Order: sequence, then C-alpha cells, then structure tokens
Amino acid sequence: MDQAVAAILGAGVGSLGATFAAVWAGRQTRWQTKTQMRGQHQQWRRESRRTAFADVIRTSGDLLDSVKQTLMALAETPRNDTTVAQCDEVTGRCFAEFSKARIVADLEAPGLGENLSQLMDGHNTLLTKVSAFRMGQVEFSEVITEAAMASALTGYFVGHAQRLLNDYDEDA
Repeated sequence: MDQAVAAILGAGVGSLGATFAAVWAGRQTRWQTKTQMRGQHQQWRRESRRTAFADVIRTSGDLLDSVKQTLMALAETPRNDTTVAQCDEVTGRCFAEFSKARIVADLEAPGLGENLSQLMDGHNTLLTKVSAFRMGQVEFSEVITEAAMASALTGYFVGHAQRLLNDYDEDA
C-alpha cells in the first residue's frame, strides 16, 4: 500500500508541477505577445504621424513654390494671362492638398494643432497678399515678406514635429 500511495502522491505532485509550468508559460507568452503588440502599435502610430507630418511639409513647400511661379508670371512683361491663370490653378490645387494634409496631421497629433493653425494662417495671409498685389493694393516687397513668414512657419512646424516624434520614441 505504501508504494501505491507514493505513486499516487508522485503523480499528483508531477501533475501539479506540470500544471504550474503550463500556467507560468502561458502567462509569459501572453505578456510577451502583449508587449510585442504594444510595440507594433506604437511603431504604426509613429509611422502614421511621420507620414502625416511629411505630407504637411511637402504640400506646404509645393504651395510656396506655386506662389513663387504665380509671382514670376505676374512680373512678366508683357503679362501672359494664360500663364497666370495656369499658375492660379496650380496654387489652388496645392492649397487644397495642403488643407487636407493639415487635417490629417491634426487628427494624428492634436498637440500640434496650434502650429498647424499658425501655418494655415500664414498661407492664407500669403495668398491674400498675392491677391492684393494683383489689384495694386500692396507692394511686391510685402508679398515677399509674407512668403518668407510662411516659409519660416513651415520650418517652425518641422521643428515641433521632430520633437514630437523624438518624444514619442522615448516614451515607447
């Protein structure tokens, strides 16, 4: 009988040990999976933000380039109204793309909302100055000053976006 009890106790202890090991391994696997999923999610969020920020910067640059082309067309003597109209069309498309990119970036990083608003205001002011220049209400130098401000605001946005992405990396 002693051997039978010892065998049953041995089997019980062995099954308890195996059960404990299985539970422990399951918890470890669960923890590792959660950690990996969290890391992948953070990487996906960072990539989404980086793409949104890059789109804002690209479209802002495209808009500034199109304004430059418009100003060059306006400065031609004699003025070619067809060229000016084409430049206006491109500028309108660039502004629409910039506006879309701004909305996406604002959704991805609400903390940059103020910077994005300043950048949008800078571009709006620039386009208003270009229109006023056309009508002879402002001097060319005022338009150039606004273009420089809009360009500086783009640089300011770049700095804030980089800081946000770097802070995000440190938090990960």
